[in-house]
Amino acid sequence: GFERSAVNNAELRANAQSILSMIHEHRPKNTSLAYEPKQREFQDFCRRKQYEDGDTVTEDKLLLFLVEDVANRPLKTKSPKVDNEVPQEKTRLAWRSVRSYITAITDLYRTQKARGMNTHPSPQIYY
Repeated sequence: GFERSAVNNAELRANAQSILSMIHEHRPKNTSLAYEPKQREFQDFCRRKQYEDGDTVTEDKLLLFLVEDVANRPLKTKSPKVDNEVPQEKTRLAWRSVRSYITAITDLYRTQKARGMNTHPSPQIYY
């Protein structure tokens, strides 16, 4: 009954954490370098919004973060691909860059899930 279920859940969580550690250990350094700043931006967004559940990743939070902080902001530095006539404040991220935020925050979700810190369903953002 209950005891068996508790043992099973503990075993599943321990295994998930072990796998997660292995994934992070063997992840290419560039992946971590790409994900970490984006994950910090999401965490800063959550702190600014003062969500009761902190930086717990949910689909709704991810979507709002993308709209408010990612897709509609000017580029941090102007790309050489942008025409010189276009003012800095009119520049926007390319869709593939927005997608990289989705990937990074979904990775944060998986980390939270494996650590038992997130019971929400995985964000399903189709692109």
